[in-house]
Amino acid sequence: MSDTVHDDVLLCIDFLDYTKDRISRNNIVYQKPIYLYYSDASEHGIDRFLRTSGRVWHFELLVDCQLHVSLNILEFLAAVISLWIDIDAGDTPHTRI
Repeated sequence: MSDTVHDDVLLCIDFLDYTKDRISRNNIVYQKPIYLYYSDASEHGIDRFLRTSGRVWHFELLVDCQLHVSLNILEFLAAVISLWIDIDAGDTPHTRI
């Protein structure tokens, strides 16, 4: 890591230390959610159940990928796929992106 990059990292850490107890993230930005999705991920796959329509989907990971992919990435993919499927089915109030 170069000295410049190291200095930038230290500066960012200083900013975070200064603001963590002084500024609430809730006071910076408030956004009322347009869509609320419930999806889940595990080391074996990702899935979702939509209560209102009864739609269910599940994608199982290949055995070679299990335990080699971050759970955070799988959770993110589940959220993206949920939105994608609903847009494709026309189940969102705003189907144009």
